[in-house]
This record gives sequence, structure tokens and C-alpha cells, in this order.
Amino acid sequence: MRSEGFIGEPLPWLSRSASMSVMPGAGQASLETLRALLTAVSVSPYMESVIQWPTPQDTVTVRKALRQLGSCGLVRKVDRRTVALTDVAKRWLAGEPNDLLIGAFHAHVRYMGELLADVSSNSLTHDELLQVANKNYDFGWSSLDPLRRRTTWLRALGLLDISFDHKIVITPEGVDILKYLVIQKPEELPHRLRQEASELFNINPPGEVLTGLLENLDSRALKNRKPVIGYVPRGSRDDALDSFRLLVGSMIPRITRQELNVFCRKEFGIQESSVAGTLSMLRGTGLAEQVSIDEFAATPAACEWIETGDNLDLVRIIHSNISCFGEILYAIEVADQVPALTAYLVRSYGMPRKDVAGVRTRIQILRACGLLEEAAFARYRLTSLARSFRDTIPLLRPEKEREEVSSENASEELDAAQSLRITSSRLLLAAELISASTDSTNPRRLELAVAKAFHELGLPAEHHGLPGSTDVVVMLGLGGNETEVAIVDAKSSASGVVTEHHVDFDTLREHKKKHNAQLVALVGPSFEEGRLFKRAKEHEVSLIDIDLLATTVRNQQDSPLAPSGVRLLFHPDAKTALQKFWTAEERSRTLISHVLAVVVREAANPDPVFGGVLTPKDVYALLRNEMEVKPSIDQIENALDLLASPLIRGISKTKNGYLACEHPFTTSTRLRSLATSLEQTAGLLES
Repeated sequence: MRSEGFIGEPLPWLSRSASMSVMPGAGQASLETLRALLTAVSVSPYMESVIQWPTPQDTVTVRKALRQLGSCGLVRKVDRRTVALTDVAKRWLAGEPNDLLIGAFHAHVRYMGELLADVSSNSLTHDELLQVANKNYDFGWSSLDPLRRRTTWLRALGLLDISFDHKIVITPEGVDILKYLVIQKPEELPHRLRQEASELFNINPPGEVLTGLLENLDSRALKNRKPVIGYVPRGSRDDALDSFRLLVGSMIPRITRQELNVFCRKEFGIQESSVAGTLSMLRGTGLAEQVSIDEFAATPAACEWIETGDNLDLVRIIHSNISCFGEILYAIEVADQVPALTAYLVRSYGMPRKDVAGVRTRIQILRACGLLEEAAFARYRLTSLARSFRDTIPLLRPEKEREEVSSENASEELDAAQSLRITSSRLLLAAELISASTDSTNPRRLELAVAKAFHELGLPAEHHGLPGSTDVVVMLGLGGNETEVAIVDAKSSASGVVTEHHVDFDTLREHKKKHNAQLVALVGPSFEEGRLFKRAKEHEVSLIDIDLLATTVRNQQDSPLAPSGVRLLFHPDAKTALQKFWTAEERSRTLISHVLAVVVREAANPDPVFGGVLTPKDVYALLRNEMEVKPSIDQIENALDLLASPLIRGISKTKNGYLACEHPFTTSTRLRSLATSLEQTAGLLES
């Protein structure tokens, strides 16, 4: 029996999520794990609540669990701290049929119903379906993982099956459901319907205030724009534009600081300290100004935007005040993912630090204003409106287009190219790990990829893989008493799930004894919940899912793990332990770049009181509203001491504090030179 209204109108294609969620377990177990999660969230709807999930023996915060669920129409944000189940989720928990789920999934995630349609007339293998999906919908997927996530759910819902020859077959239930789904036609995709932007878009000219603002943007003004965009509160809103409109509207005609605190607490659920960061963001972006000792008002330019209602006016205002904003409309064609785009902006536009979070905020605003769209998961491209609009605003030219290119920049280009080669190699290896994990016809392929992965993580790793022998032996350390031996068994599975019958724990125990190993691990695409986890715990065998290993390889470029860090892969809660490490590493890098920027700015334009010299407390006062997580005085002092160390010499330590003594590019060049020398150590060891 069908649920009433089980299929709703799907969201527009570009508003749907590009990625599908994944639940621990396989087949019907996915549904049970989902049911357990939604039940727990209904009882504990607070993001920081700790729930027992995915098993009664495991605990996790609601925030972390919902990251695995993704945006599939079952949970909605109420405010920054609270979530609620959607009507669909409540009805499904109350016992209504599973067809509610496919309705929600199709409405909120790209290529769910479309996948059913693509296999409805012709059964396809996952590899064949990958080609069809990329051709018809321009996804650019390089691995089978996005498809397998979707087919896993559709199989759990009884809409697909896998035949004996590994082909995806639609079931009678799937054929019936397909009648109710509104399928996105490839030829009607938004970017395919667009013609030349000049034919489609008539860009409204800016008003009088904004015209004057743009006319003053000469090359000097473009270079002197503020580098940090700051904190944009959201509350329960996913659209940054709503936040900007509410904030600017609250300041017309004016508002006191106390009134703003009350307003932001009500609308966004943020505290006074975050309101201070919000106010700093509004002033920095040119949307607000201080009109008395305790009052603030929307700037004339912001008032003009509110009056016209043209979101391109918001882009013009922010671009006039924040560096590397409108420039993204050209840079995105060079690098379409946030980390690579950030590196390119640093290299070619002089962004003072790798502010990944800041670039992500810029992307979100440009996307909300209709200038960017998500082409595939976390990959962005220009809309036709953007191609027409970008030539109407003054833009800073990239470094390579300027007449004088210094030796520092030339060296940076070479180092960036080398970094790009290393990054590409790791990305390819990560993709190979994921692809090989489901290639059960060639188990040796995964064994070799796993051995290469541990080698890429800086550890001696040998591939054995012979009958009666373990697959990979890894040395966790460089020798001596602290080195541990780990044996790793690689298990590929065409279904994407390693089950209990795949694993021989007695053989693993024999291999452990044979190699005098201290650690044993299984690597696979995912692992069946229940007895497999229980038996693995009893035999002290770590289960490493392939997504975590691939992520670790990718992150090795920016957050390299020492042998002790790689050992976290064998930790019972490896994902949490590694994520904590990566988060701490990113915060440390961000803090160092912030600290250096503050000290350099002060030296370039010394305050009469400070005289260009800053203490750790001075730096804290200048930074506390720039960073999402406020650093401690000790962390700031450690960063200053590192930058002042004899090998780095980016700043100098005086009796009164710290003083910048060179351009950051000189400091970064010295560090790259040191890194190059250290890379040559491998050759010295071999000689």
C-alpha cells in the first residue's frame, strides 16, 4: 500500500545534494541503522547530545552522526544547536511504507530516480552505469563510490537487485515507483539550457552610490582590500543571503550594540562574543558603519542594495571591500575545488594565507547570488550570469599577467607545481583504493594499493599476498625498540560490504604469530554490523574502512601523520581520533598565518602606541574576532616563538614583544628551501 503523498515535487536540480548518505551496515541493515539514528535524534534533538549509535555499544554526538546522513530530506535544522525530524521521517518512523524514503531521497539528492530510469530499459554493471551517469549528467565521477552509495540504498528499498553477472537490475517494485517520479531530463539540465550569457542576461547597472564605489577601485585599492571576510552567522538558515538581509535590515536606520546582541541571539542563536565577530564582518564587508560611540547603521551602499533587491549589488559591495572575491569568477576556471582554489588565490592573487574557510564562505555567497553552481560534489563552475557579470566590475589581475614576476614568485610557481604533482599522485591513489575495494575479481589490486598507501604515509610496507601468507606487512616506526609490526589483510567485495564469512580469524592469528606482529587489521570497503565487529574486537583485529584510509592518504599532503599518528588507523574509534588530529592541524596552520599577518600589518602601519611591536596579548586582541575558534594566549605565544626561531626568522623577538622584519613571501621561501633540503634526505639515506 502506498503512503499518501509519498512523492513530493523534487527540488530544482542545482538545489539538490550532489552526494548521497551512507549508513553503517548493508542491505536491510542500512534501514535499521537509519531508523535507530532518527529515533535517537527525535529523543535528543540537540547537536551536541551524545547518542548510542550505530550500535548500543557505540556513542557519538548528533552532529557527527548527521554528517553521515547528509542532506536527504529527513532532518532539518531548527537553529545552530537544534535539529528536528521532517514530516517524512516522522511518518516513516510511525510505520508508513519505505516508499516515503525514496520520495525524500529523490527530491533532495541528485541521481536517485534518474538512476532507476537509466537501468529501467537496460541492465548495466556499475562501471557501465558510471559512464552513463557522467555522460548524461556531467558528474565527472572518477570512482564507483557515489554510484554504490545510491545503489546500496535502492537495493535496501527493494527497487534494484544485482544479477549473477554483476548487472544492476530494476525490480518490479522499482518499475512501479518510477511511474511516480519526476525525472530530470539530461537535455534540460540548467547549464545545458543556457545560451551565451550576453543573449540571456541584461545586467542592471549599479546605482549612484555603488557606481562611485566601483569607480574608486583602481589597482591600488584592489590590492588594499581586507583579506578576511569574517564570520557570517546562519542560525537555521542555509542561505547566506537571508542572513545578510536580516542583519542589514536591522541596522536601518540604526541599532545599538545591545539591541544587536538581542537581535542576533533571537534570529541566529549566537552569543555576544559571536555578535562581535558578526559586527566586525559587516563593517569589513562595507555593509555597516559606526555612527556614534555605541550605534551602528547600514552603509549607503547597503541601503542601496536593500532598496533595489538586486543581489549583484551585494556582490559589488563585498567585492569592493574584500580581496579575492570577484576574482573567484575567473579563478574558478583554473581550480574548481576549495583547497586547490585557495592555493591558486595565494599563489596568483596574493591572498596572504591559505584561508580555506574564508574561501568557502566566499563560494557560498557567490553561489547564493546565482554566480556559481555545484557541478559535482564540492566542485564548482560559473553560471552564465557570472560570465556576463564578471566583466562589469574592476578585478585584480593574477600574478602571472603582471609585467614583473619576481624570483620569489617564480620559485613559488615551481614549488606549487611540485606540490600539485604530489597532490595529484595522492588523489589518484585514494581513488584507486576506493575503486579496488569493490573489484573482487582482482583481489591483488587492493593488496597492492593498500601497501602503496602505507608507504605513502611514510612507513616501510611490504606486499606479500602469497597463499598462506598475509597480504601486507607494515613497520610502524623507523626501527629500534619503539617500532611495531602490523599485518594487514585486504578484503575486496563487489557488494561494497565485507561480511563475517569473508574473514578467517584463525588464519589471521597464525599470520600474527608468524610475523611477530603487535597489530592486525582488515581493510575493506565497509564492514557488516553485528557479529563481525564483535569477533574482530574479541580477536583484537582493527577494521579499517577504505574511505578512512583514502581520506588519510589525501590529507597527508597538508596534515602529514608521523608513525604514531598512522597508528590511529588501528584505534577502535579511528575516525574520531584522526578527525581530531586533522582539525587541530588545520587550526594550528590557520593560527600561524593569522599571527604572521597581524604582526606584518602592524609593522607596515605602526600604531603610535605599539610602535610596530606586539605582545601575545596584543595579537589576541586583534585576532579574537577573526577566527572561528578563539586561540589561547599560550597558543599565540607558541606561534610567535616559532616564527621568531633562528631557522624561520620571519619575525624578531624584542624586549617589548615581537616585530615583523620581512615580507611573508620571504619567510615562506625560506621554509620551502628548508623543505627541499629535507626532501633530499631520502637520497642521502640511499647513498
